[in-house]
Amino acid sequence: MKDIQAFEEILLNANYRQLLFTLAVVIVAVVVLKKFVNEFVNLFGIETKAMKKEQKHKEEIASIKRELDEVKEKQDDISKRSDENDNRINKDINEIKALLTSHIVASMRSTLWRIHKETIEQGYITRSGLKTFVECGNLYTAAGGDDIYHDKLHPEILKLPVRDDD
Repeated sequence: MKDIQAFEEILLNANYRQLLFTLAVVIVAVVVLKKFVNEFVNLFGIETKAMKKEQKHKEEIASIKRELDEVKEKQDDISKRSDENDNRINKDINEIKALLTSHIVASMRSTLWRIHKETIEQGYITRSGLKTFVECGNLYTAAGGDDIYHDKLHPEILKLPVRDDD
């Protein structure tokens, strides 16, 4: 209890101007001392724990950046190869489509001419034959076949009598 009373008495009797001035001098002295220590350390190449820790952090950051750059390069390479594969696949698909279309046109043309020849020779067409002929004609034109179907074959078939299937 005496300590507390003594502290209170010191506070009541203290010269606050002198106390503030002393505090300001101490702060300035600490700043100057810190600056002096930093200059001394730099002048003689001394490494402090804080400097070593900061350097270690910088090295870790640089290492992580290098790893990220490597990952980005690998990602870019994978993306490039994926694009190349997509292009190759699309090219293959287009070639296959072209071949299939060409095959459909040739096959349907042959079928249409065959049906046309047979029905013209027999002088009539059956309902199922007409249905097959029209379906083949639709495939032929959808695949890009020329107008021989519309201009010649179809009109000539439609002129024939249609008979029921036997």
